[in-house]
Amino acid sequence: IQYNLWVVYNKIQMKVIINDKEITLKSSFRAMVAYEQITDHIFSPSTVTDILVYFYCCIISSKEYDGTMTFDEFMDYLDDNPTILQEFSEWMTETSKQNEVFNKEAKKKTTARKK
Repeated sequence: IQYNLWVVYNKIQMKVIINDKEITLKSSFRAMVAYEQITDHIFSPSTVTDILVYFYCCIISSKEYDGTMTFDEFMDYLDDNPTILQEFSEWMTETSKQNEVFNKEAKKKTTARKK
């Protein structure tokens, strides 16, 4: 199977093209649950393996995913296109930073209400 994969990302979502079909990746609860089911541990990607699995989970959790890429095929593609993992990692870092800002703002509002 031939997979054409390219990446465009912003701070909220990332788009990949697989077999000429655009798939929007989001850091979602669905992707985190898939990650936890596959790895059998809580969501806390810190190793290369964790990041690879989470990347795959973001793909398979997307509404546009049609179920045609196995994890082995995904790994084969990453072996041939290693820069895509770097782009995903950068997007993941930006998403985490943005979530931290939202969490801090929510905590400030909660603390202000308690006073």
